[in-house]
Amino acid sequence: MENRAVWIKFSDTLGGDIGLVNLYAPNCSTERVQLWHKLVSNLPINCQWHIAGDFNMMDKSSQCGRLLSGGEKFAWESFRSNFQVTDPFKFQGKLRFTWDNQHKDGCRIPGRLDRYYLSESQNPDFSAAVKECAILGANTISDHHPVRLELALTDEGRW
Repeated sequence: MENRAVWIKFSDTLGGDIGLVNLYAPNCSTERVQLWHKLVSNLPINCQWHIAGDFNMMDKSSQCGRLLSGGEKFAWESFRSNFQVTDPFKFQGKLRFTWDNQHKDGCRIPGRLDRYYLSESQNPDFSAAVKECAILGANTISDHHPVRLELALTDEGRW
């Protein structure tokens, strides 16, 4: 599970902490379950988390591909519940998926593997702060499309 997640926590002078996690989840569901448990054990809970990266799984049927098995689904839901994070993505624009296997023989599998999750815990109306969460166009250095998240700051300088 080495080198699968990098995180940083910023302490805010107003009393709320903001944490950023960039992760690259394993392809293997058993290893992903271990990653979710490890993050729950190691990340501080009292923080507004922004978790982004390649999750290497789909947690909703609208994301295409194979859905989570029972054990992995339980671990994933526990992870999301523990950090009170939700996916702000709403389909708009041309691209719906961040990756596909590029098979031309009728076995093409697209998926939205790359996502952001934002904490609702300190800002229940955080969805109003999301100006845009969009999948960007072609990428020449990876087989994944980048995802851009743009947040609007409040008058107090928070989102």
